[in-house]
Amino acid sequence: IIWWLICFILHCLILVSGNLAPGINVNMSVLQLREDLKKGETAFWISASDPENDPLTYSMTGEYKYHFNVMPSTGEVKIAEPLDADEGPSHFEVTLQVQDQQNFPTSRKTTIIIENANDNRPLFTGAPYTAHVNETAKINEVLFQVKATDRDDKGGVSSVTYEIINIVPVDQQNNKLFLVDPKGYVRLNGTLDYNSKSTYYQLLMEARDQGGILHGEFIYQNSTAYAFINIIDLPNLNPRFINEPYHASVQENSPKGTPVVQVYAVDNDKGINDQIKFSIAGTASPELFDIHESTGKIVVNGSIDREKLLPLNEVVLKVVATEKNQNIYGQTANATTDVTIRITDVNDNKPMFYNCTRNNCDFSNNNSLDVFTGEIKEHSSTGMAVSKITLVVRDPDEGDNAASELSLKGPDASAFFVSPEKIVNTAMVQILVNDSNAVDYEKKKIMAVTVVACNIFMSNFCSEVNVTINILDINDNSPEFQQETYKLHVAEHTKTGSVISNITAYDPDTGKFGTITYRLLPTNINRLSVFEVNHTTGEILVKDEKALDRETRPVYYVTLQAMDGENRTSSTVLEIILDDINDQAPITRDSYTEFVKEAGGTLSLQIEAIDNDDPNTNNSIVHYEILGGDDCGNFTIDVKTGLLKNNGPLDREAINVSLQGKIVLNVKAYDLGTPSLYFVTNVSINVQDINDNAPIFTQSEYQVSVKESEKVGIAVGAVEAEDADQTEANYHITFRISDGGLGNFIIRTIPIWKKSYSGNITVDPGVELDYEVQKSFTLTIEATDIGTEISNTASAIVKVEVLDVNDEPPTLDMGSLKDLKVKENTTNLGIVRNIEGNDVDTNHSLIYKKISVTCYKRSADIIDIGDICMDWVWLHQNGSLFVNENSVIDYEKCDQVKIIVQVIDTKTEKGKNHSESGQLRMNILDINDNAPQFISNEIVFVVVPEIAPKDFEVASVKARDIDSGENGVIIFTIAHVMFIYSTGESRPLKNVFNAVTLLDGASYTGSIRIANSLDSTLKGQYKVTVEARNKVQPLLKTVIELDIFTVDQSYRVSLEFERSSEDVQANSDQIIWALTEATKATVYVSAIKSLTNVRNSAVR
Repeated sequence: IIWWLICFILHCLILVSGNLAPGINVNMSVLQLREDLKKGETAFWISASDPENDPLTYSMTGEYKYHFNVMPSTGEVKIAEPLDADEGPSHFEVTLQVQDQQNFPTSRKTTIIIENANDNRPLFTGAPYTAHVNETAKINEVLFQVKATDRDDKGGVSSVTYEIINIVPVDQQNNKLFLVDPKGYVRLNGTLDYNSKSTYYQLLMEARDQGGILHGEFIYQNSTAYAFINIIDLPNLNPRFINEPYHASVQENSPKGTPVVQVYAVDNDKGINDQIKFSIAGTASPELFDIHESTGKIVVNGSIDREKLLPLNEVVLKVVATEKNQNIYGQTANATTDVTIRITDVNDNKPMFYNCTRNNCDFSNNNSLDVFTGEIKEHSSTGMAVSKITLVVRDPDEGDNAASELSLKGPDASAFFVSPEKIVNTAMVQILVNDSNAVDYEKKKIMAVTVVACNIFMSNFCSEVNVTINILDINDNSPEFQQETYKLHVAEHTKTGSVISNITAYDPDTGKFGTITYRLLPTNINRLSVFEVNHTTGEILVKDEKALDRETRPVYYVTLQAMDGENRTSSTVLEIILDDINDQAPITRDSYTEFVKEAGGTLSLQIEAIDNDDPNTNNSIVHYEILGGDDCGNFTIDVKTGLLKNNGPLDREAINVSLQGKIVLNVKAYDLGTPSLYFVTNVSINVQDINDNAPIFTQSEYQVSVKESEKVGIAVGAVEAEDADQTEANYHITFRISDGGLGNFIIRTIPIWKKSYSGNITVDPGVELDYEVQKSFTLTIEATDIGTEISNTASAIVKVEVLDVNDEPPTLDMGSLKDLKVKENTTNLGIVRNIEGNDVDTNHSLIYKKISVTCYKRSADIIDIGDICMDWVWLHQNGSLFVNENSVIDYEKCDQVKIIVQVIDTKTEKGKNHSESGQLRMNILDINDNAPQFISNEIVFVVVPEIAPKDFEVASVKARDIDSGENGVIIFTIAHVMFIYSTGESRPLKNVFNAVTLLDGASYTGSIRIANSLDSTLKGQYKVTVEARNKVQPLLKTVIELDIFTVDQSYRVSLEFERSSEDVQANSDQIIWALTEATKATVYVSAIKSLTNVRNSAVR
């Protein structure tokens, strides 16, 4: 029975209803949407059904409704604002609604879950990266770490992988020089060298995610960043001498301090460039030269005597270049070089005499002699040499400085002559008979001469030697020659055994005493093994063709002695003249070294060659020519004098760099003999580099860029310049910023390779660039070579573009935060204010966030009234402030809403990403939406018509309106008066009462007063309808009915008080209240009077 009743009741209800409401399917409780849905793309369909299949209207409410547009007639929901699972909530609720045309809407709360899509690239943090790495860094050493974050990553687990996709300088060896591991640690995978490899590297890093779905396709996202590695040079190399080899010359006897040559050395650790100190480590003559410790200038330090250095005429110094500071191994870094200094001759020695043979002499000054003794037979033939004298004369100077003339003086000088009369350097000296008759034993047994040797060019440079000649007695019967002197000619180097001549003597004696044998005198002639004589025939023969050398001795004076059987002798002089053949090639130095400055330098080098052949023949005439060599076309030589000159200016830079400025010519000195003989000497012309080339930039203008606010010292770019000069002293370049830097940039000079330098521009460590202050700089870069005498400068322009980094916090536009007025109870307002923000950064994306909402009722005792207004407004990410159409704004509950907002830059790379908080006051405007409310408790009144005059107040009411201002002003009127007789009959009356409105604090009082005198005959009850209405439209009103009873004088009571009238008047309210409580009736006081006729203190 119960079940039947339930069914019956339900059936009745259905019959009563007639149409059922639609319903939203339960599968709409949770929806999953991808965040990469595009604006306008269908997100989902609202699935609903209606039992009667009525047409349905679809809608959506909720804080996040702004993401969607609902098609009212179809239920299709499209994307209005993109979803974002990375910045926004991962899920939120909306309320779906569906309604037919007859029922109230049906709602369902739906949770929408946002699925992440691969819509973000990994972004490097802290890029670009700069690392300073020692050149001695070990393989696998961590240099720095890169890090990239992907907003798509969830749960704190990174899916980013790293790769180095490019390394500059581009070189096969650099391809795998650096590696990056999965955690972003960049490690060294090879070796570094500041001096032989690059001084810096630029790495292009890539960060790549693991891939994911975006708009239906599987894609990978990536980004790149630069990393700069500056190699730090360490002191691990020895210094290096430049412009080697070093050759110089200096005259002997040069004064102390005379400059000779300057050596240059540089620190091979180019990035350190340690101070170099020079010293002389070793030399055979340590006292002769000194070197300046800092400059490397070598100067004369002692007395130089070339002749003491013979047989060498040069000094080799071993020069050491030492770095000031120790290297990384705790050792002193140094390098050595040889400096060869040729000592040129000065004519500062006179010839000296020595007692020796030419090939066996000690030419020290201590062995020179000034007294000799010899002997000769009387009446020796003219040209006969004094025997037992080995006299050698020597001048140790060189070339023409060693040329001397010999002569005789003394008492017997006329009887003899000296041979040779002229010498160069060294010669054996013979004293020969000039006057045979003067050499007479019977007249003079001892004869004396003085041999004088004088320098040809310095007549005061002379030496003398006294020679005592003992005269020997001879036999009278000696064999006789037909001539006293025979002049014989033989070509030098005639073959051994050749007969020069047959010289015989006659001896009148017969027998063995007339048998003549021959021999040559003096005996040293035999020792020289030059000539020999046939003892029996007198044939003069060549004994040694090799020794028969005219250049060694052009004339031999030989005594041919004829001896008979009794050893009686006679002699004749053989003057054997060696006829010259062209067997001597011209002789000159093996090499010449000359130093000439390029450009204006002039070469004037005398090539000197001598030919020891006969000076009176073509065999000894020397001519010169240039056979060939480097740049030989730029030189000429005088064919006769050998003076070598340059035709035009010399250019060091035109010479191959590998030659280090040295031009080597092959100069041929040849004689005019037949066949012609020659000697080839090397002439090394060291073209000294001068600073005649200015640096040249690889570009006249460079374009570089740098991000603002980057780490201090960040690399900006580099300029390159090279100098064509060939020596480091002149091609070494330094850079400076001459204009446009304003203290924002510094430039560091880095050698790239020989003669080429890089100027690496970095931001000054004390400066942080600000794109918003200055967007670009134009720098003037000067490249200056240091030069040994002058410096040259070139300039280039570097335009630096400052790239904006999102580093400035956004700001709120205060104009968009001006107070806002919104009327209460209004709906469908939509956007009431667009809050605007500003960001000086060029790359920004601003969203707006509601920080807090505070509700105020300013007329209330408590200003903050809680969260009653929290749902009244919501703020879209684009800054649009909406009034929530599902909330009712009520001025009477809250009249001001203070909204604290911030603007956030989602693309901030550095610094604070949000603005300071701003306040928007939304003032709720009151509208007249509340009717006045009576607050009176008393509705029954009594009036005594007989004593109630016009305007007499018979009743009062109180009312208030919670609206404000003019909306809260109340006006009282008498809407209707009905008199009810005691019999129960009633009739309406007019103009009996009126209402006077009085302001009473926060409320209004309606004073009900008599309009005209009351009819005292009427006994009964006035039912008065009092109306309280607003002053402004719309006119809202409230009524109250008052009962006013008429009574006669019998209801009048007199009370007497034993107080003064003033006291009674002051306490009248308490008296009326007490009487009302006691009688339960309305108490009206008609008058307060003093009863002076009773007693002075009584009051009625």
